[in-house]
Amino acid sequence: MTRPPVLTATALVVAVNDAESEPLDLALVRHTLLQAPPGPVRSALLLACAGRWAGPQRGQVELAGTEGERARVRARRLREETAVARIPGLVETEPRLTIADAVDERALFEGLSVRAGRRAFTELTERAGVGLDAGTHIGALAPAERTFVDLALGLLRPARALITDGLGDGLDDRGRAWLRDCVPPMLGPTLLLAGVTDASVAPEQAHVIHNGVAPIRQTGKER
Repeated sequence: MTRPPVLTATALVVAVNDAESEPLDLALVRHTLLQAPPGPVRSALLLACAGRWAGPQRGQVELAGTEGERARVRARRLREETAVARIPGLVETEPRLTIADAVDERALFEGLSVRAGRRAFTELTERAGVGLDAGTHIGALAPAERTFVDLALGLLRPARALITDGLGDGLDDRGRAWLRDCVPPMLGPTLLLAGVTDASVAPEQAHVIHNGVAPIRQTGKER
């Protein structure tokens, strides 16, 4: 039996400055990579899928199970039941923090107790079979390890979908292979929606969607 989509996007378009995305149609039923040019438009499109983009957009994003609810309730539940791991320039882990400090900060940001955040992080790393020294500074981690930590921090609070951008950026083939092995078991039932430039980082059986960026046509009317 095919599982229902966690969230859907229909003809979703976002605009940043003088550029906008191509219309995105998405039914998130498995891990999905959004392969598109890196930059603010791709990031905005991902944020819109998580209900966190306040800029110009068209189309619709809907979380499963919210059909028939008021628009305000649907928007709130979309934010509550999705999580964002990393958006370059907006949501990033401070490299001078230790892993332990980053876990504590993210836990408090998500409204969790420090104890609950630490427990969740331990469970996530154990599920993935990854051992990390909590005293290591984020900036001292290997690129693949840092990506893993970003994803784990995004999952301290359980979510139906985890959104991240730049997955696989700066990684060599070995780092991508390591992520493909350890990330899926860590995610558990949570579905990943990730912006990528190179889809070779895709977990097994992940779906890849291609999207482009186009200049906004000037019509003489204010957008």
